[in-house]
Amino acid sequence: MARTLETRTETLTLGDDGVMFCTVKPTAEHTLSDAVENVRASAELTRGRRVPMILDTRGTQQISREARIYYTGPENAKVINACAMLISSSAGKILGNFLMRVNHPPFPFRLFSDEASARVWLKEIGATRSGHDEGSR
Repeated sequence: MARTLETRTETLTLGDDGVMFCTVKPTAEHTLSDAVENVRASAELTRGRRVPMILDTRGTQQISREARIYYTGPENAKVINACAMLISSSAGKILGNFLMRVNHPPFPFRLFSDEASARVWLKEIGATRSGHDEGSR
């Protein structure tokens, strides 16, 4: 059964397929403390397993530099093994490309405009194993 947690800036759901789906809420600013809270919530949902994530940033308005650095750091890498970011605008593409080029996430990271393509990519790169990852990577 899927489990969901809410934070100030995200709704996080760990699906029965082992993929975490995070929807970013349209907040004025996404800060470092928000990033810490979201990674903690992710860790709580996954119960120590590393899982693939689909991150829906289509509602994102602004994210601080410190939050971007935290999301691409070792704490988040303990929770996720790959990230497929959903974008819908040029601003989202700029943010996603910035994350990839400047912050160098320690896990596979790619931008998508639709969820179906993101799920296919996660399976193609082996982030999901029959729908579940037990953290062996």
